[in-house]
Amino acid sequence: MLTQEQESLVNAAFRPHIPIDDPSDFSGRENERERVRDALAVPGLHLVVYGERGCGKTSLAYVSTNGVERVKVFCEQNSDFNQLMRTAALQIQKSDPERLVFDAQRNTLRVAGTALSLGNMTGNDLLFIIPDNKPLCIILDELDRVRDTDAISAVAELVKNAATNKPLLTLVMVGVAATAGAVLRGHASNHRAIRELQLDRMQEDELDGILRHGEKVLEPLGLKFSEEATSEILRLCDRMPYYLHLMANNAAKAALKVGSPIVETEDLVRGCIAAASDADQQLREIYELAIRSSNGSRLHQRVIWGMANLTAKNNNIAEVVEEAAKIAIGRPLGAPSRKAVGSALRGLILPSRAQILTRAGHGNYTFTSPLMKGFIRLIRQGQ
Repeated sequence: MLTQEQESLVNAAFRPHIPIDDPSDFSGRENERERVRDALAVPGLHLVVYGERGCGKTSLAYVSTNGVERVKVFCEQNSDFNQLMRTAALQIQKSDPERLVFDAQRNTLRVAGTALSLGNMTGNDLLFIIPDNKPLCIILDELDRVRDTDAISAVAELVKNAATNKPLLTLVMVGVAATAGAVLRGHASNHRAIRELQLDRMQEDELDGILRHGEKVLEPLGLKFSEEATSEILRLCDRMPYYLHLMANNAAKAALKVGSPIVETEDLVRGCIAAASDADQQLREIYELAIRSSNGSRLHQRVIWGMANLTAKNNNIAEVVEEAAKIAIGRPLGAPSRKAVGSALRGLILPSRAQILTRAGHGNYTFTSPLMKGFIRLIRQGQ
């Protein structure tokens, strides 16, 4: 059982489930942080931060805007534009309650003698309550989750309007997508007021920096990671900061529970078991549906495990056949044929196998969720 101090320090060192806000707790992404700060300094310029889930987009947005006047708006699936504007307006009001008077009974916001209805807050209303001479940043986090296409179109119009009429306002729009245009449903290419910032997976030196920073936080406990455990974490995390934080957090706790001052590979194994159960439940459900076997061959599991071994994002049949042959599970234990692996791959893109894979061009396949490879590696390490 961990003490309160141990639990608190480990959770401060490695945070897989909450974004980082304090720049002193953040490692890496120097170029990306500089690009965000540059955008904040340019009047009329706005920013779209996009990339795969688990790459640290929200943390980057928070850390890079720390120290400036800002409001954070979390976008829910069922949000409409009015709800987004209302949330932003109320947060602005909290920082300036004398100028902006909130009337909960009437659901209005009064400013300069004008009462604005919060039940029908428009983009123009939001710009009206923002001072002309004071910089402000509004972060729209997980904007890609919003299903209402009219809301996304209205956000794009707000960007255009703000660039002209409120040049000291910066909108930072964050979303899971392959392009900035996908976050704004194609509207990003329509105007020049947007800077696009793609966040890729982290480099190994940046990931190692996260571990080294975590060790500094854990200095009061005298806990460090062995070279072997460090190498394994860097290999298994699939260059995703989310998985590095998740594994390091659980491995550190596993070491502390047995009184070890060094996180060794056996602590990592125990930590991975806990980390796999702590990961996204949807990933587990997809994985379990994809690997089910009625004849004991476990071919689909071998194919999936083989793909998880590979470092490239997209894999061809020959590569998967070679990796699957190394995995001794199911019956028969011999190397599966190219035909069998090809059939399994085609099956794994179907709804009946939860579409765990997606075609990536002729003869190539990739995991549909960018988090799936890391999740499978956690499971295998724990076993």
